[in-house]
Amino acid sequence: MTQGRQHLSVQPIRSVIELGPGVTPASETLRVTGQVQGVSRVRTLTRGIDYSVTYDTGVVTLTRPVALTDPDLEQPQLDITFDRPGDPAQLTPVWGVGMRRAWGSFKGSGNSGGEVVLAYVDEARNGTFGVRATLQDTSRLVRFLGLVNAGVRSEVSLKQAFGQGLVTANVVVQTEGYRGVLEGTPGTTANVSAALPLSPTFGVRARAEYASARQRLDSEVLGVHTQGAFTFGLGAAASSEGNIRAVVEASLTQPVALKVRHEQSLTGQEVPPRSAPTCHSPQPWASKLRTGSSGKVARPSIRVLWAWRAGQA
Repeated sequence: MTQGRQHLSVQPIRSVIELGPGVTPASETLRVTGQVQGVSRVRTLTRGIDYSVTYDTGVVTLTRPVALTDPDLEQPQLDITFDRPGDPAQLTPVWGVGMRRAWGSFKGSGNSGGEVVLAYVDEARNGTFGVRATLQDTSRLVRFLGLVNAGVRSEVSLKQAFGQGLVTANVVVQTEGYRGVLEGTPGTTANVSAALPLSPTFGVRARAEYASARQRLDSEVLGVHTQGAFTFGLGAAASSEGNIRAVVEASLTQPVALKVRHEQSLTGQEVPPRSAPTCHSPQPWASKLRTGSSGKVARPSIRVLWAWRAGQA
């Protein structure tokens, strides 16, 4: 397999393009070119809106047909550039500098305090400036992360305890021009979840999520029963597209972490994929600037998810 910077032109444009395995994440650029009444036109596609890509297999799927988005384009052609490990630009040393200021008993023996981390990271001559701030007390944890490159990415997360319950909220906003560390899909993603124990063994769990790239609001409510290390949940989910689903979930925490979840559409529509958490992404630009971190041993974890449409033979 050829290494380094790659270029591929596709004409006629297909809905599924295979680039080959081992594509470097976030290295691809897709452009549709052509002419409209003799004038050249170029449009850059947006990941998560116009297409999706699986980097380990190198499969690109166009989610919006060019015939619909660019109906006047004559002889459209799709130009794709991407990287594979071995590109000299990827071997450029990564360096960074920063400082940290903590106060109170943050991450110490107490329950309140705060922390601010300022950092600048340069990777392959692509610099990113970041600010991370954390505030916590006995019942609340607030985190903010701001990253500035050619554009801006900001993340805000909140954990708020009320009685025995807990509310968690995450909001991520990224502009089109951002190409720094922790790059994701441009747009706004927000999710809110709440857990409310009603008895020592039974509670209610609710979740709502909105993604501007898909223009979809998704929510669910589960009744959850816990018995020792075993938890069972049963409830319903719905989306703004009118997709109503029954949800069954079971998990085990000992001796290994195991989770099984099934969603069954009641309206005959495709079950939408669940988004990965956005505000729990690793932050290497900050963690590498700190010293004295404590190690944690992770328990083996297994997760199984599956779904199908109603009414299928």
